[in-house]
Amino acid sequence: MACYLGTDRSIRIWNTPHRVETARLAQNTPVLAVAWMIDDVGVVSLGQDGLISKWTRNVSDHHGTD
Repeated sequence: MACYLGTDRSIRIWNTPHRVETARLAQNTPVLAVAWMIDDVGVVSLGQDGLISKWTRNVSDHHGTD
């Protein structure tokens, strides 16, 4: 798996062996950083607005905290 930070305020998750995009996550502001969660269950991102968001495979939406 690979993660790409788009210039369009998105985070794109790729299945690298199969060369397919498996998820596209939208942020309200440019993404400054992203990190994989333990066991690759999702990612945590930091937006330019200071919002930290958690994105998981089990949930269709994300939850943010300041």
